[in-house]
Amino acid sequence: MQRSRELQLLAFLVSLIVTHSQAASTNPIKEATWKAACAVAADLQKVQKRAAQMLKNKIGGVAQYLGQAYKTKIYIEVKKSGEYRKMDLALIEYYMTKANSNQKAAQRTTLAAAATAIANAAKFEGAIKEFVNMGNKIAEDGAHSCLTEGSNVRKTSAWSAAAMTQKGCIPKASAIEPADVVTTQFGAKGLINSVLAGTTGATAAAGGASCTLTEQKTSSHLINTATGGNLGTDVVFAGGLFKLVTTFNNNNADAITTTSSRHATMKAAHDAYLATTDIGPQYAFKGPKQLAGDSDFRNGYSKAVGTLTNMSLFAVAG
Repeated sequence: MQRSRELQLLAFLVSLIVTHSQAASTNPIKEATWKAACAVAADLQKVQKRAAQMLKNKIGGVAQYLGQAYKTKIYIEVKKSGEYRKMDLALIEYYMTKANSNQKAAQRTTLAAAATAIANAAKFEGAIKEFVNMGNKIAEDGAHSCLTEGSNVRKTSAWSAAAMTQKGCIPKASAIEPADVVTTQFGAKGLINSVLAGTTGATAAAGGASCTLTEQKTSSHLINTATGGNLGTDVVFAGGLFKLVTTFNNNNADAITTTSSRHATMKAAHDAYLATTDIGPQYAFKGPKQLAGDSDFRNGYSKAVGTLTNMSLFAVAG
């Protein structure tokens, strides 16, 4: 009898250990973590806007410089009876040269750079948004879910997933409007959001919640639903933002440029950020004083006319 009781107690303790082990390896994703991922997705939209603005600056400069050249010619024709001085011709040549250089840059480099940055930023944004929304929908009316919220988990209501309202992860179409907006999630080496740094665990226990999606890869039921099985050596999610190892972890997003665990989608998006840190200036009209400090104008003038002396003599038409 005593032996039987000991065996029953042992079986009970083992069941507790197994249950705890399964719960620990299938914890839902931390609220701070998935919301930080959404913040990155929102920032990637800003990267796309900056890339569009970079192209707009170059293309816009072409039209503005051409317009300024024609304004100057019209001014001389009307106000000066068409009498062009060397300095007037030098000014018109400056405008035409600037328009030509902007056009070449837009066609040869800026267009490709902007399009590449937009595409790569959008891919990473889409990967993050898709993963978070998938985690949001994998939930039930009870305690099981893949995302935590507060001290509990996000659950379904009448078989409908909780509405995703987190900025960056809202599943909707968006237009890319050119804008010189400031990003907040990216730095020179990777993401600067400390929540996503290193390889710390991205999940946490929340009541009795469990999610097979985050189950450790050495006993994953994603493929072998019966007894579990070992997954491949490199299992990443959300474009490389997270990695499945012994547990579901961050993936060195703070060191994208240096770590061997970086992944193509995340790395390309960081490259897009780097490519848009300097989007170039927008066209701005320059009066005589501003032109006097423009090295391109001074060089062109010295070749065509000579030493630059009195800028007030120029027919600068604004």
